[in-house]
Amino acid sequence: MKGIYFRGFVYFMVLIVASVCVYGQNYQTFGSELERIAENARWRFGPFRIYPSLQLRNVGYDNNVYQMSEEDDPIGDYTATLSLPFTFYLPFRNWMIAYFDVNPGYDFYLNEKQQSGFNYSYSPGVRFLFLNRFVLSGSYLYQKERRRPTIEFDRRIYVETDGYDASLFYEMSRLTAIGFTASIRNIRFEDIEGDISFSTALNHEERSGNVEFYRRIFTDSDFFLSAGYSDYIFEDPEARWRDSYSYQVLSGIRFPLLGRARGILSLGYRWVINREDNDKRFSGLIGNTGVELRLGRFNLRFQFNRDFQFSYSSTSLYFTGNRFGTGLSFYLTQIIRLDYDFSYGESKYPDEELVRLPDGSFEEIARRDTYLSHSVGLVFRIKRNIGIGLTGNYWERDSNVEAFRRSRGFIGGYLTYDF
Repeated sequence: MKGIYFRGFVYFMVLIVASVCVYGQNYQTFGSELERIAENARWRFGPFRIYPSLQLRNVGYDNNVYQMSEEDDPIGDYTATLSLPFTFYLPFRNWMIAYFDVNPGYDFYLNEKQQSGFNYSYSPGVRFLFLNRFVLSGSYLYQKERRRPTIEFDRRIYVETDGYDASLFYEMSRLTAIGFTASIRNIRFEDIEGDISFSTALNHEERSGNVEFYRRIFTDSDFFLSAGYSDYIFEDPEARWRDSYSYQVLSGIRFPLLGRARGILSLGYRWVINREDNDKRFSGLIGNTGVELRLGRFNLRFQFNRDFQFSYSSTSLYFTGNRFGTGLSFYLTQIIRLDYDFSYGESKYPDEELVRLPDGSFEEIARRDTYLSHSVGLVFRIKRNIGIGLTGNYWERDSNVEAFRRSRGFIGGYLTYDF
């Protein structure tokens, strides 16, 4: 009977993950993942290995919950976000790993009750090793989360995502792998009464395929190279003019989770072409870099992000976002750490739109926004790498369109596993 149930479970997982998505610089060889599961599983229940976690953040006071302008009398509130991510692993001998990720959470707002609500995601998946070289992987993802989907959004809205990921890799050794990944994503946006219809403008399906190469270069660091194609198909007939496709290449180094250097250094180039209007296209440098370097009592941080983002504007297909960040931590003692982070960002819209000026007249302007953020923190270690942090943050957006100027401050605390 046990064998029948087990085979049934495997077949069920295979049916769930019949198609799939890009692992995006996150590939781990089959043998390395088996070792990580065996070494780091906190709980064991029969054949299952379980990774539980507790995340507590944004516990404090936000003085501008809806990112309103000063003229509109911003609303502040006390907030907290709690989530309980779990991962269940079922390794079977040396040829299969089944897993199930689940992450329930809750956003709490003391006075703005309509902003309180549940967030959750789950993802079943499976990996098969066959002929000692080939690794076939697949997973399904469902996520519903209230957040600001891009820097363009002032209000937090529910974003619902579901889709499939799949990959096939050939592992030449535990240090080198080459393969193909594919994904399908359906992304849906919540509408807010009295605001623009985000669902009409942005609900869409993304289909992607990539060829990826990984090579271990340092003790625990990997060089990667990725090239791929994506297709963007919008749901509403009024938004079909946004249908586009893109090509991209990425290369970089992925550093280990633990060690003196951590994070990912990733740069590449992307081409996005609109199917309806060839003049509405984007091409340029993209990057997703976040690196930390520990030097004695100091921890240095650097961040760079640049990419194309679809806009909900009725006249602009997209905007480009750039963000540069740097940070420094200083360990006063073995249990006290001081943090400071600074970031600067820009958003640029290629198309002009009709904008109402303060004097009541109208002018066509290509919108340009800049962002500044300062954050200071004090962290106390309570056990091993677990700490409790106190933080203060100030965020500001300036714009050549006065109506989009905003500022926001937050003071509060959080729980960290990275002391």
